[in-house]
Amino acid sequence: MKGFEPLSVAEQQLLACCNSGQLARISKSRPHVPYPIRAIRAEFLRFLILGGDRDTAIHERGVRVQGAYITGVLDLRNSKTSTPFELRLCTFEQPLNLNEADITGTIRLTGCRLPELLANRSVLHGDLHLSNTWLERGLTAWNASVQGNLIVRKVKSDGALALPGTQISGMLHCSKSSLHAANGPALILNSITLGSDIHLADTRIQSLRCQNATISGGFRLHATTLLEHDGVALDLRGTQLRHNLLMVDAHIQGQLMLAATRVDGKLSLAGTFDGGGAEAIYAHGAVLQGEVSLSKGFNAKGAVRFSKAQIYDNAELLGRFEATGSAIIFDSAKIDGRLNLSRAEVYGEVRLITTKIGGQLICKGTQLHASDGYALSADAATIGRDAHFISGFVANGTVRLLCTTFEGDLIFNEARFDGNSTNRSLNANQSKVLGKVVLNVQASGSIAFNDACIEGELRCDRSLFAIEASETLSLKKTRIKGTLSLLKFTRPLNRASFEHAQVGRLDDDERTWGEQIVLNGFKYDALAANPPLTLNRRLKWLRSQVAVLRASNPPEPSGRCQRLARWLDKRWPAIRKASTRRAEDFRPQPWWQLKQVLEDSAHFAEARRVGIELETERRKLGLVDQPLDPERPNKGLLSRLLSRRLHWAYGHFTSYGYRPIRLFHYFFGTWLVCALIYWAAALVGIFAPTDPRIYQNPAYQACRPNNSEAWPPIEVRTKENWYLCSDLPAEYTGFSPLAYSLDVLMPFVDLKQETDWAPLVPTPNADPEQEFRALTAQHAVRLVIWLQTLIGWGIGLLAAAIISGLARKTE
Repeated sequence: MKGFEPLSVAEQQLLACCNSGQLARISKSRPHVPYPIRAIRAEFLRFLILGGDRDTAIHERGVRVQGAYITGVLDLRNSKTSTPFELRLCTFEQPLNLNEADITGTIRLTGCRLPELLANRSVLHGDLHLSNTWLERGLTAWNASVQGNLIVRKVKSDGALALPGTQISGMLHCSKSSLHAANGPALILNSITLGSDIHLADTRIQSLRCQNATISGGFRLHATTLLEHDGVALDLRGTQLRHNLLMVDAHIQGQLMLAATRVDGKLSLAGTFDGGGAEAIYAHGAVLQGEVSLSKGFNAKGAVRFSKAQIYDNAELLGRFEATGSAIIFDSAKIDGRLNLSRAEVYGEVRLITTKIGGQLICKGTQLHASDGYALSADAATIGRDAHFISGFVANGTVRLLCTTFEGDLIFNEARFDGNSTNRSLNANQSKVLGKVVLNVQASGSIAFNDACIEGELRCDRSLFAIEASETLSLKKTRIKGTLSLLKFTRPLNRASFEHAQVGRLDDDERTWGEQIVLNGFKYDALAANPPLTLNRRLKWLRSQVAVLRASNPPEPSGRCQRLARWLDKRWPAIRKASTRRAEDFRPQPWWQLKQVLEDSAHFAEARRVGIELETERRKLGLVDQPLDPERPNKGLLSRLLSRRLHWAYGHFTSYGYRPIRLFHYFFGTWLVCALIYWAAALVGIFAPTDPRIYQNPAYQACRPNNSEAWPPIEVRTKENWYLCSDLPAEYTGFSPLAYSLDVLMPFVDLKQETDWAPLVPTPNADPEQEFRALTAQHAVRLVIWLQTLIGWGIGLLAAAIISGLARKTE
C-alpha cells in the first residue's frame, strides 16, 4: 500500500468504499480527460482487485467505482483473484488485459469506454456484464472460460467481439448493441461451448460467425440486423443447437449459413433475408429435429436451400421467396412430416428433386412465378401422403413431377396454370400415384401424364384446358386402374393424346370430345353408365381421331381456295368436316376397342353397328385392299378395285357379316321377284317342257305356242301354252313359278323344275350383230335365270362361309 502513496482524491475515495463494499462515486458522468480528481491509476486498481495487503481490507462485494478515468494499463494477466469488480462510467486509457487470468466473481463494465478488452484463455468464475459500453477495438477472448453468463447490452464496438473456443456455462445475451468490425465479422463465436441460450435482441451486427459451436440451449434473434462480410451475415455451419433456432423480425443482409447445422428443436425464421445476389439461406446437409417454419412474415431475396437436409418434423414455408433461378431448393432432402407452402409467394423455381416427404405436400393458395420456365420441379421425389395444389394455386411456369411417387392422392382443385402456351403446364410423366388424381384446373399449356401409373382414378371434371397449345392433355402409355372421368367441360377437349393408355373405366359426356384426338392403342375395360354417351357421339369421337397431333394454328388458305373453304364451311359444314378426314389418321384399334367393350357389357346391337361403321369408314377412306408396296401404288390396281367392289357388296348385303339375316331378306326378295317374272312369262307361253318325249309327241301339238311376237302381251293363254295346257299329262312335272324360282336360286337343291322346264329361246342368228340386237322376252327370261343362278351361288357361298366361320368379321 505504501508503494502507491500519495493517493489521489479519487483513489482515497475508492479505498474507503472498498472497505465498506459501497460504490465509489467519483463522478456522475464518464470523464473524457484524466482530471486529477477523477483519475485512478490502473496499478492501484489492480492492487485492490487482487485483494490488497494485510493493511487493506476488501469487502466481499468487491471493488466498485463510478466515473473514474483509469490511467495506464489495467493488467491482470496470469493473475488469480476472488474479488469481483464493477466499473461504471469509467474511461480506460489503455486496454483491459485479462489474458490467462483466473477471476472469481462477476465483472461488470457499465457505461465504460475501453480501447480493447483482452481475455484470452482467462477463467471467469462468474458473469461478465458489458452494459452501455464502448469497445473501440472490440473484445478478444480466445479459448476463455466464463462460469456464468455473458451479457452484452447497449454495447458499441468498433472492433470484433472474438470468442472462438470459449466456454460459457450460462447464456450469451446481446441486446440493443451495435457491433462493427473493419476487416472481418463483428461477432466471432466459432467452436464455442455454451451451456444455455444465445439471445440477440434489437442489435445491429456486422456479420456473426458461429461455426462448429455446441450450444446446449437455443438461438434466439429478435429485431436484429445482421450485415454481411464476404457475403455472409450469419454463419452457423457445423453448429449443434440443443433447442430452438428462432428469428423474429430479423433483418439479415447477407447469407444465412446453416450447412451441416444440427438443431434439436424448432427452426423458425421471420423477417427479411437478403442474400445480396447469393443464396439467402444455405442449409445444405442440415439436421433439424423439430419443425421448420418460415412464416408469413418471412421474406427472402435469394435462394433458400435445404438440399440434403434431414427434417424430422414438418416444414412450413409460408412467406415470400424471390430469387433468380431457383428460389426454394430441397433437392435430396428428407422431411418426415409435411411440406406446407400454403399462401407462399415464390418468384423463382421450387426444387424438390429426389426429395422424400413423409407427410403431405400442401400448396393451398400458393403462387409460383417461374423465371426460367419451371415453377416447381419434383423429379424422382417421394410424397408419403397426399399432395394438394388447391384453393387458388397459381403456377406461372411448368410444374414438373417427372418420375415422382405419390403414396396418397394427387389433387389439383381450383388450380391455375399460366404462362406460355408452347410450354407444358404440368408434366407428370412416369409418375406413380397410389391414390387418385383430381384435375380441376385451368391451364394455358399442355398437361401430361405420359407413362404414368395411377392406382386410383383420374378425374378431370370441370377442367378448362388450353386453347392454343399444340397438345392439351397427353396420357400416352398412362395406366389408370380406376376411372378416367372427363365430365362437365366448359369447352370440348381438343388436341389430346390417349395413345396406348389403359384405364379401368371411361366416364365422359356429350361435351367431352372435340377435334384431333389420338386414340390409337387406347384401352378401357368399361364405359360409365350414368348417363351413357349415345352411340352416334361415340362414332363421332372415333372419327375425330388422328394419328399425330398437328399444329393448333395451321396456315390459312389464301385467295380463291380460302373463299371456297369459307363458303363450304358456311353452306355445308358436315361435308367440309368430312373432307378433312385423312386416311393416314385412321387407326382401327379404337373401333375394335369400343366394339369389344360394348360386347362385354352385353350391348350387342351397338357393338355390331360399331363394326359396320368401321368397315364403312375404311371403305370411304380408301383403305380396303391397300397396295403392299407403297412405292408402286398402281401394281394390282384391278384386283384392288375388284376387292373394294366386293367389299361394298359384302357390306351392302350382310353388313360385313354383322347382320347375316339381311342375306335372307335379299334371298326371299330375289325368290319372289323372279317367281313373279317366271309366272308372267309362263302366262304368255314362254316356258316349255325340256323332255323331247313331250314336246315331240303329236298328241300335245295343241300345247305348242305359235307366236312370232318378240314381246307378247302379258295375258292368259289357255291355248298354245305348255303352262296351262290341259292335254299335258298329270304325270309330268307341273310348272310352278315359286318352285322354279327357288330351284334356280338354290344351286345345291334339285326341285325338278329347272331340269323339266326352260324358256323357249329362238335359234341363234349367224350374224353376231343381229344376234346381239335380238332381244326378245324369251332372251330376257333366260338372262333373268342366269342372273338368279349367279345370285343364288353368291348367296349360298356367302351363307356357307358365314355359318362355317370362314368369313370372319375381322378380315
